[in-house]
Amino acid sequence: MLVSVYTFAVVVNLVISGTVKQTLVPDYLLGRVTASSRFISWGVQPVGALLGGWLGTRFGLVEVMVTASVGLVASAFWPLFSPVRTLITLPGDGDGDGGEGGDGEPEKGPVPDEGRV
Repeated sequence: MLVSVYTFAVVVNLVISGTVKQTLVPDYLLGRVTASSRFISWGVQPVGALLGGWLGTRFGLVEVMVTASVGLVASAFWPLFSPVRTLITLPGDGDGDGGEGGDGEPEKGPVPDEGRV
């Protein structure tokens, strides 16, 4: 059960961050931005492993894993419950209207059907 919740949170974070990155970054820089992002995120994994090991030794493995899981799941909630779910274009998307639908509000797509997954 906890593994599926963890996996769900990771997938939500990856999809949203990848979509925003592809929308904001010009095509000719996308490879460099992706490589830099991976270099930084994968580069700090050994530091996180050492810190997690130290915290697990100090406070207990179960407590540290539950705290980390709660933090990961919480990070998946903001895109699910924010307007980013319904955006079609982002502000300043280069089409001349600043990403706004004429009324000063960001353009939004159709609201997802709540009955479908």
